[in-house]
Amino acid sequence: MRKIIPSWPYLWSIPFLCGAQARTERGKLGGNMPQRKGRILEVMELRGLQVEIARLRTLAIVVTRQLPSLGIAFAAAFDALARECDAALREMMVWWSPQCSLGTTRRTVDSFTDNERRSWFRFDREAISELQGLLGVPNVLRSRCRRRFDGEEAFLLLLRRLAGRERSMELAQIFGRSPPAISEMYNVMLNHVYLHAIEAMRLEMWEAHLQSFANDLARYGCIEEHCVGFTDGTMFTICRPMVGQESMYNGWRRAHKVKYQCVVLPNFMIGDWFGLASGRTNDRSAYAGRL
Repeated sequence: MRKIIPSWPYLWSIPFLCGAQARTERGKLGGNMPQRKGRILEVMELRGLQVEIARLRTLAIVVTRQLPSLGIAFAAAFDALARECDAALREMMVWWSPQCSLGTTRRTVDSFTDNERRSWFRFDREAISELQGLLGVPNVLRSRCRRRFDGEEAFLLLLRRLAGRERSMELAQIFGRSPPAISEMYNVMLNHVYLHAIEAMRLEMWEAHLQSFANDLARYGCIEEHCVGFTDGTMFTICRPMVGQESMYNGWRRAHKVKYQCVVLPNFMIGDWFGLASGRTNDRSAYAGRL
């Protein structure tokens, strides 16, 4: 027993190991630390925990050579802790670098049922085809990395991403492409729609209908004469600029913002838009600046 007693303090590290694992489990549920940095620290802590468990297991076997049954019990306890630690690490690594099965079949409008088209894309088959024609979606799109994408598939991805909240991994499983390809396809389609809409969202496009808009609004009780639409604005949160951050800070929202304004026509279409403006810009000032 003389050889066993001096080494017992090393075995009292077990509660601290369990406490470290509990802290790791609490870290999975969230905290004040940024998510990516928190995950890296959790992985490092679990790997250090694995090394410490293996070291203490070996130490327990050495100091309990005269009591084999006690050594077996300690070894079994440390093996159970090691299995729990391995399972937690595997779960964390799956979240960190998820895998998905990729297909080779191109997804089209006909690949989805009527209910799926309504619930996933908010449009039926005829409306999707009409939108493709109005937005001038080409048959083939090419990204900056020289990847070629089918226009119909990219348009379906754009509709789904605007209507849902999936990450790139979930979208990769739906469309059978890798997450980087999903990101490129979405960006190239969004850029095409933006370049098309920036020319279409002008009051000059509705010049032949402005008088009928004013007549309809007057008939429904609009007190302003020759009113053809309503001004609306919105703000989007941005990262803190490194230069001139004061001009983008919005005291009402207490965040750095950019502001846009648009004219909504009686047919619920955007007739004109203005932006971007700094987050400190008042709505009236933005409206005066666009005149």
